[in-house]
Amino acid sequence: MEPTVELQDLTKRYRSTVAVRSLSLQVEPGAILGLVGPNGAGKTTLLNMMAGLLEPSEGSVRLFGRTYAEAGNDIRALTGVMRDDPGLYESLSGSEHLSFTGLAYGLDPAEVAERSREALAFMDLEGAAGETVSTYSAGMRKKLALACILLHQPRLVLLDEPFATLDPEAALQVEELLRRLSSGGATVVLSSHVLDRVDRLCSELAFINKGELILRGPPEELRARGAEGKEAGTLEELYMDLVAPEGERRGLSWL
Repeated sequence: MEPTVELQDLTKRYRSTVAVRSLSLQVEPGAILGLVGPNGAGKTTLLNMMAGLLEPSEGSVRLFGRTYAEAGNDIRALTGVMRDDPGLYESLSGSEHLSFTGLAYGLDPAEVAERSREALAFMDLEGAAGETVSTYSAGMRKKLALACILLHQPRLVLLDEPFATLDPEAALQVEELLRRLSSGGATVVLSSHVLDRVDRLCSELAFINKGELILRGPPEELRARGAEGKEAGTLEELYMDLVAPEGERRGLSWL
């Protein structure tokens, strides 16, 4: 089966800064891959290159077997992208956002209406469907943005910090939704600092630090394997061993 995502020797430079360095990985259909790493590790840059929002300095991004140069519009029609800041229109209501999104993707108006109703119900946004986004909380905005990017039923979903600002109930709803997508054959790639949630949700994790892929595998195998062969009891302990070895951790002597 052809991988949904193929990254080959991917590098992104910003003048003298290398945000992503010679990174290669493949993601299979139905997988949920979690990108884990500290702030500034290169996770968002990596997602933006996968989404076609940034041009790589070197290397290639192939989605569904093709590059953006070969089939950009076809790839975008199969992909849903949610950035950390969703960038919604403040003066539009929730329903108007969904209608606008569905029609922009070329869906039939009746189909847009039906899918919008289902999405609003699932995200517990029915009561706020007619209110403008300017009145929405951060969590409501995140749920609406997610509903919008899934309206056209993409086969690849790219999410930057999807659980940030969500309360526990909403986060569980999003978990359930992503599992449904995966079970239906869609591929999900997400970044998150919520380690217990990605541990539960993701079929694979990729640890990114200083722009490099340093470890990858199923969560249960990574916990058992640990950093440098040392068994790690939790994903958090493994994270700390990988991105901030004990000798490099900052103390509290300044307090």
